[in-house]
Amino acid sequence: MMRPQLLGLLGIALAIPLAQFADGSETPVATTAAADEVSFKKKVVPILKRRCAVCHITGNEPGNMALTPNGAYDSLVNQDSVQSDLLRVKPGAANESYIVHKLKGSQAQAGGLGDRMPYMAPPLSSTQLQLITTWINQGAQNN
Repeated sequence: MMRPQLLGLLGIALAIPLAQFADGSETPVATTAAADEVSFKKKVVPILKRRCAVCHITGNEPGNMALTPNGAYDSLVNQDSVQSDLLRVKPGAANESYIVHKLKGSQAQAGGLGDRMPYMAPPLSSTQLQLITTWINQGAQNN
């Protein structure tokens, strides 16, 4: 007869989903990189829509970016900044992405101009900024 504690641990172990690899090995799904991947459409676009698209609608506004859900990715990723020598978003390199400097207010140190974004509004929260930074560092995928 199994002890109740052992049965409890067995139940927990069976409840953890496993991912099986081609070589037959298994790992808990929660520890895979995909579990921590930041989705552009689910996490970054809502921030841009609420905090940025109110000013950057058509792409004709200062900065020449359309940050609405349908235009944001193409306006940001691998695009030259109009204020700095940096790309707006350099996939895999948040510290070399001008948007991060504009959001932090460190644009002058990056060779840029103007004010911190969002203009005349409170800065993004640390959580919002971390999501954008992580998304960029993960390769700025259109996911």
